[in-house]
Amino acid sequence: MNAYSKLKPDRSIAGLLPAFFTLAGCLLMAMIFGRDSMAWFVTMVFLSFSILSFSSFFRTRSIGYLASACYLTMGTVALASIPGSVFGLPDRSVYEIMRAATLPFIAWLIYVMVTKKVKWRGRELLELAADPVDRLGNGFTERPRPSGSVEYSRNEISGFADFCGRHLIVLPHRESDRIYFVIIRMGKEFFHLWNPGRDISRDSWVCFDFEGKVSVNISRDDYYEYRDDLEFDKLCASLGDLFVEFLEMHTSRQETRIIDRLNKVRTGWFS
Repeated sequence: MNAYSKLKPDRSIAGLLPAFFTLAGCLLMAMIFGRDSMAWFVTMVFLSFSILSFSSFFRTRSIGYLASACYLTMGTVALASIPGSVFGLPDRSVYEIMRAATLPFIAWLIYVMVTKKVKWRGRELLELAADPVDRLGNGFTERPRPSGSVEYSRNEISGFADFCGRHLIVLPHRESDRIYFVIIRMGKEFFHLWNPGRDISRDSWVCFDFEGKVSVNISRDDYYEYRDDLEFDKLCASLGDLFVEFLEMHTSRQETRIIDRLNKVRTGWFS
């Protein structure tokens, strides 16, 4: 793996926007309506994010989203137990118990963050795909590229898609005769997870159909994340080869090697 990153530095703060908006909303509610209204507001925000996290978990089966959903649910109950808040309790005893019960879930959440179990791997995939592509040449082309044929069974490719979804490597998009492995960079996941009807034709993906044919598409946004105009055909071929290699690792039960290879790519937790 080339130590030099072929992607531009990621300075996006999209992944932190929910926290920023929540904090700003709290301050605004406290200043305008007082502390009790702020407690209601925070409780409703936690409840909303808890529902969205459970929704993301059921879509991906990622342990990272499960940890997030459990923490947010316990946080919602604790916040609602504050005297004068949603439950209308007279004293702080229930709140103190619920607050203590939240601590293990905070520890779990920190663990999945540190171990990158709640991180989308789009940036790592783009780096790995670009690693063997040194030539500069034809720029972006807005159409998918065929990437050869591979032998696999329907169950094998379906199991590989489940694995990739659980580890947030890609978001699988299933159709009757094929599976798209949609590549998602951190900060972009909200537009995919919470919009099941999204048109993925302009996204980056690797597609395996059930006759063994592989095709690749790299989106305009992802292509222009590279510092240079890499040769587009070779970049698509490299991305397709990478997924074929990952599929072979998965079918030979070497899934740990896939995660190890992704972890070797140096990226931030939020990029």
